[in-house]
Amino acid sequence: PENAAEIVNYIIKVEGNLTPESRTAHENERVTLRVDVPAGYSVDSFYTVNGGTNVEVLQDASGQYYLVVPRGGGVYVGVNLRSNGTSGGGSSDDNDNGRSTSSDNSVQNVTVGPKTMMVNGVDQKNDIHVGSASADMNRAFTETLSTFAATGMLDMSGQYVSVPENAEIKDSFTFTADNATGFVTAYLEFKNYKEGDIILCSYFDASGNMVTLALTPDQINGTSVILTLPAQCTLALAGSPAVVVGPTGGPLV
Repeated sequence: PENAAEIVNYIIKVEGNLTPESRTAHENERVTLRVDVPAGYSVDSFYTVNGGTNVEVLQDASGQYYLVVPRGGGVYVGVNLRSNGTSGGGSSDDNDNGRSTSSDNSVQNVTVGPKTMMVNGVDQKNDIHVGSASADMNRAFTETLSTFAATGMLDMSGQYVSVPENAEIKDSFTFTADNATGFVTAYLEFKNYKEGDIILCSYFDASGNMVTLALTPDQINGTSVILTLPAQCTLALAGSPAVVVGPTGGPLV
């Protein structure tokens, strides 16, 4: 039928500090975008993630940001934040494309190498960036930990990875390798990493479905790991709560 495209429910993809009011929408439908702006930062601009359909993000009279779903869908957008030069918002590590790479504790607790090692198995240098994960993603990661606490989670190779007892999210962030698709290999340092922790990865597969798996590091050296992971994804470090030691050497109760 001629109006077939109008009844298709397209997936709305975002990265970084954005949360759409709806994860799916029809052609020409308006989708409001909530921007999580840390203290000391403001919205600079919006961008189309590599592979997405170019779409303009607008602002209405009330100050809300929104987009209109184009024909064929393919919406995948992110937001650039800029530092206002005020204290209390954390340090800013701006890069060529202006994406904010640090502004809160979760991002400050993660350091990424400046270049990827490989892209789809071939040596290639790509800038990689991190940003704050949304509150919705943190809730989703927490629910995943609870769901798979007893059985463990599958990793990329189909092997089960144990979920630490009473695991909780320590840090979470978005990961982007510029101009890359598929999988990349990169160095990351999780400053809160300890033996037995689990690394969760959430990304969209080729069919547009969100997939959440555990990542088994290719190599671990203290708090530094080498991971093979999707070029665009959201990561979370999870582990058992820290035990507070009392003055006698035992745990505080």
